[in-house]
Amino acid sequence: MMPYIFEQKDGMYIINLGKTIPLFKNALAAIRKHVANSRNGRVLFVGTQHQSRKAVKDAAKQCAQYSISEKWPGGLLTNWKTVSQSIKRMKDTEKKLEDGFYNSYKKHEQVKIQKKHDKQAKLFEGIRDMSDLPSLIIITSHNETNAIKEAKKLNIPIVLLLDTDGDPQGIDFPVPGNDDSIISVDLFCTLCSRAGLLGIHDEQEVLKRKEEAKKKKEEEKQTEKIEKTTEEIKNG
Repeated sequence: MMPYIFEQKDGMYIINLGKTIPLFKNALAAIRKHVANSRNGRVLFVGTQHQSRKAVKDAAKQCAQYSISEKWPGGLLTNWKTVSQSIKRMKDTEKKLEDGFYNSYKKHEQVKIQKKHDKQAKLFEGIRDMSDLPSLIIITSHNETNAIKEAKKLNIPIVLLLDTDGDPQGIDFPVPGNDDSIISVDLFCTLCSRAGLLGIHDEQEVLKRKEEAKKKKEEEKQTEKIEKTTEEIKNG
């Protein structure tokens, strides 16, 4: 992290914001690009530490993306098929609970089923509707080691808020900053979310232009057809 540190003062390292700003701009551009990809533009926010949980959940919701704000589910990325099956079973249990399917079960069995469901619902809250692996992952601290390892293994690009004791090696988009500060983490997540919203806007604009081009082409075909028919009548 030394290239990103401005100076050391009273035993504390001060981050060089002159290095942070261009790196962050680069990361935000990547987020915008990934979200704008209508085919597989899924972004996953990750922050399980107390100072980042709320910011991560809010940021993901604001730009219609996904989040992990509790415990990282082992194998979430590297064993997605199994995790997705667990989410499906959780949803099935949820529907059965709503429909009263377990009402005939003994009380202690109902309590056991409810507790297991509540635990899974909390764990999978931010990814329950994620249909496939994310194309990019945003992480609020280098201490989220399992998330970083899994993303690296699958070559999923990482945007990482990196404190002075972190390692930028192998990180696609390092953003030097204080990951212990609620204000810092909140700002990081908010700007990432805004980049996601811009990506959604870009996607909508592309779809709009495609629809307009399609409509124009159809109108041109119709005009050509009318002109041809008119010409045939004249020559008839």
